[in-house]
Amino acid sequence: MTRTSPWIAALLLALGLACAGETTPDPVPEPEPVAEQPAPEPSPARGKHKGKAGKRRGKAGAADDVVAAYLEDCAAVFGVDGPDSSDDECTWREFDQNCAPDPFGCFDQGEGCKDDCQPRCVGCQATCAGTCESCKSSCEGKGAACARACAEKRAACRDTCLAAKGTCEGSCGEAEGRCYDEAEKKRAEKCPRCGDLNTCQYRKMSEGKEREDCLKEFPDHAPECLDLCYEP
Repeated sequence: MTRTSPWIAALLLALGLACAGETTPDPVPEPEPVAEQPAPEPSPARGKHKGKAGKRRGKAGAADDVVAAYLEDCAAVFGVDGPDSSDDECTWREFDQNCAPDPFGCFDQGEGCKDDCQPRCVGCQATCAGTCESCKSSCEGKGAACARACAEKRAACRDTCLAAKGTCEGSCGEAEGRCYDEAEKKRAEKCPRCGDLNTCQYRKMSEGKEREDCLKEFPDHAPECLDLCYEP
């Protein structure tokens, strides 16, 4: 068994004690006190902006906008896309077009009928405006509620005018449909082989020939059948 020298043992013991010893950490300095900041003064309250720009606007005029407009002017006019639209809701009509031949004039008759519905609506609105003005005149000294009631009646009158316009245009559409039905019967009587005649016309034109040549193949059809049967 190997024996350790006494002085080596003493040295190892001293080193062990030195390594095992705990060191005391440096004390952490306490933070300096922060000066209390004064609370910011409240900002002044801002008032709401009032005026015409603040009004809600909707397509063809929301109900409250319509009444407000008639409070200011009984003859106010609304457009189809809102109060700022240039299209008068009475005279505006959706664009329609027929590129096919209209030998019986059904399309033109229908469009003309719908055009006649517009001045009726304009006249109806004028009557409503006059009634509204008379109503407002009688409200002197009766307070704002009286004038508002007049404006509400004016708004209801406007609805009646627009409803009548819609009914009028609907009747025109129905009459146009009946015209087409009658036209189809007349065409079938005059030109019983319309489909074949129309095919012949296309064939002749594709060959660089005159479509009138088809009358030789359809001798029982009058010349007017060329137009009555032609469909582009």
